[in-house]
Amino acid sequence: YLMEAKAVISEIEMEIAVDRSEMIQELHDRNCKVIFRKVDGTERTMICTLNEGAIDNGDVAKREVKSRNDNVIAVWDVENKGWRSFRVDSVISFS
Repeated sequence: YLMEAKAVISEIEMEIAVDRSEMIQELHDRNCKVIFRKVDGTERTMICTLNEGAIDNGDVAKREVKSRNDNVIAVWDVENKGWRSFRVDSVISFS
């Protein structure tokens, strides 16, 4: 059972990595609409990007580099003009 559980966990981790890299690619290309569940349980909709052309001049360098967490993506919130982040496993919709 342990081997099966490890295989399932590994498969889930791979799916998250693929989803994460696909999201990051899309975010570099354009503004994206992300609906996710916040830590407090509320739902949030955010228009965000990683496209440097859309990020306010000078703010590209201000992006905080926190401890690396493969399940979190830091993005530029287009509407609130600031850096925000969301957990990949909390995403309800990504478009």
